[in-house]
Amino acid sequence: MKVSGFLKMIGMHVKAELRINLLGAAIFNLFFTPLVILGVGKWIDGKVLEQIGTSIGRYMVISMTAGLSMLIIIQLTSEMMMERSSGVLLRARSLPNGPMAWAIGKSISTGIVVLLMQILILIGGFVFFDMSQLGAGTTLLVVLVMLFSVATHAPIGLILGSLVREMYGNVVITLGVLALFATSGIAFPLDILPRPVQAVQLVLPTFWSGHLVRSVVMPAQAGAAEVVGSFQPLLASGILALWLVAGFFVASFLIKRFFRHESIGAMQKMQNNLRSQLGA
Repeated sequence: MKVSGFLKMIGMHVKAELRINLLGAAIFNLFFTPLVILGVGKWIDGKVLEQIGTSIGRYMVISMTAGLSMLIIIQLTSEMMMERSSGVLLRARSLPNGPMAWAIGKSISTGIVVLLMQILILIGGFVFFDMSQLGAGTTLLVVLVMLFSVATHAPIGLILGSLVREMYGNVVITLGVLALFATSGIAFPLDILPRPVQAVQLVLPTFWSGHLVRSVVMPAQAGAAEVVGSFQPLLASGILALWLVAGFFVASFLIKRFFRHESIGAMQKMQNNLRSQLGA
């Protein structure tokens, strides 16, 4: 297949997915998560974190503008399982370069939806959390960090999604991702958590996504409250880049392996398992 044909296939998939996610009743999901985050942020906004000189609500909203990228992991794993059971992946396998076109298109479309949620949180930060003093250059940097963070988390979703074979597995992954998200220093400084938890988070991309966006928005002295002692934007960027490159390398291998096992028999077996697990 020519490159133009491959790109056209990806574009068609992205358009179809965005039409589903951004039109009709599905648009509610786009606004729901940002509204919940902004509402919680406003509710806890009264308490000031003395070590960084800002309220805990503002700290959380700033961190969430990038940290919410972790949502793409849950989205991709769930959608891969549903599309596997519905036969979408089987149809993609029958097309030339269909598996990779599907994976890239799904990552882009899901990433756009998550990025829009992050932008809504950023807009809420301007309106409700005294972020209006940010200049155009700083705002652009925040958006670039969002994009970088989404791209970093996307291959993790593809990797985990390729390992899910049943609903229970997807539930376990979702709960695990949410637990890591809750302890990633997004809602509160990481240094209040036990050292083993800190050690785990220091090798994961979500903490560094929040760290990077805080280094862009907050004054340099606020970095003293970071578990690494100060803002380290170059270190954060390097760790995220490593996750991005390694993630897509591993994901490309696993996606090909994953699609090789797709068949009518495998699809029917998964449908039967889902019906059994749902008690149908």
